[in-house]
Amino acid sequence: MSEESTAGRKPLIPPVILAGLLVIATALHFAWEGWASLRLVWLGVPLAVAGLGVNVVCSRMMKRHQTTIKPHERPSTLLRSGPYRYCRNPIYLGGLLALAGLALCVGTLPFYLIIPVMWAVLRLRYVPMEEANLQQAFGGEYTAYCQEVPRGI
Repeated sequence: MSEESTAGRKPLIPPVILAGLLVIATALHFAWEGWASLRLVWLGVPLAVAGLGVNVVCSRMMKRHQTTIKPHERPSTLLRSGPYRYCRNPIYLGGLLALAGLALCVGTLPFYLIIPVMWAVLRLRYVPMEEANLQQAFGGEYTAYCQEVPRGI
């Protein structure tokens, strides 16, 4: 059974969780002026742009192959080209890179702290869900892919 059918409502998707974490980090950032600051904008901007670029490439690939981007839905295509040649979770990795870039640009603790929180949410909740969906949909083909390509997060 999908999460959607068991909960009776649409499950949260990673961008919604990320938006919530960004709101919290922003509120904390402005709530207290005493945060220590480690700003490395020269590194943060290219890192954020690279992460967003990976996400755009992957999203377009999914659209072109007419497969879902939603982690709780069953995929119709096993992508093995582009960023998927190097990492089984390039969208999550790209998002984390973009988040790290943002943290480097802002430079305060609340933004740095949401990186490991988001990593844990993705790794513990969404990656297992996606892997189960992919295994169910593609069986041995997915197993072989897993042996060839590392997870990424």
